[in-house]
Amino acid sequence: MPAEDPNDYKQGKWLSPEDPKSYRKGIWFNQARINFELVRVNKKLIEALNTLIKSLQADRSTQGLTEMDFAGFQALLTEAGKIATDVASIDPPGCQGPPPY
Repeated sequence: MPAEDPNDYKQGKWLSPEDPKSYRKGIWFNQARINFELVRVNKKLIEALNTLIKSLQADRSTQGLTEMDFAGFQALLTEAGKIATDVASIDPPGCQGPPPY
């Protein structure tokens, strides 16, 4: 039996799998929330790693830092950032956030 409020899935009220359309909307909505959190975590990690790289580049007096390929690290982080952004654009389910904690 379909729910009276079509937004029940947004409020965490799981609808029955016997109502495939509403159930699918609920799954997509929650997957979009998961995508939002994964993208947010990825971007925070990328930001932290970029900050670390800048600090290491500023002080190359530590043994071994003069030989490090910081450009390679930067390229990998740029690629990771693009992938994280692409995850948010997949539709459905897309990206929906932030969750109401």
